[in-house]
Amino acid sequence: TSLAEEARKLGADVTLPATSASSAVEAMQELGKAGLSVRDTQDAARGSLELAAAANISAADAAKATASILNQYQLAGTKATKVTDLLSAASINAQGNIQDFVEGFRALGPTANTAGVSVDRTTALLTELGQAGLAGAFGGTALKTFLLRLSPASKEAREAQEKLNVTLDHTRTLGAQLPEVIAQYVAGLKKLDPIARTDALNTIFGTRGIQAASVVFNAGAANLVKLEAAESRAGF
Repeated sequence: TSLAEEARKLGADVTLPATSASSAVEAMQELGKAGLSVRDTQDAARGSLELAAAANISAADAAKATASILNQYQLAGTKATKVTDLLSAASINAQGNIQDFVEGFRALGPTANTAGVSVDRTTALLTELGQAGLAGAFGGTALKTFLLRLSPASKEAREAQEKLNVTLDHTRTLGAQLPEVIAQYVAGLKKLDPIARTDALNTIFGTRGIQAASVVFNAGAANLVKLEAAESRAGF
């Protein structure tokens, strides 16, 4: 099927009532510009158009957002609809809007993927920040710093982490062990008084990362796992 034929099919699809063939073409053009193959462009077009309708944004902007997340996580175009489902579920849970999560992924996605944090776990983290009022690029940047600082960047940070009895398993990705690391932090921080707790977090995560760390640790490991599972039913 050619791209033009696919665009006509999408434009006539009654399950996409706000879509025209021209908007489908716009979406496909943006997906192609982002480097997706012809096959992935065809596969991702529907998800992009669903995102456009759900977020009330243009087909072109939705395609850019979809392609960005697919590329960040090296996902096939067939996952586009699932990405849209994840974003929709997260926006409902955080009582925010989908565009906030698009901006959050733009700031956080590449770092999260490098750290082995899956797209669904990243979505859950962004949801927790959104629920705390730290949405969009601000929340994404805070989480990026948080993830980077989980591996201590200085002697002082490493010593502060050790005092909390937090240890990282260097044979596994950070994403795979994140719930366990969160649980270790929560247990260690409980032993400190409020001032010592703030000092430890500031030493390890800095002024930007402490915002995300406070939210994630207050929510706890079980909440992250539960939220990820709930949102993943809509996604992967």
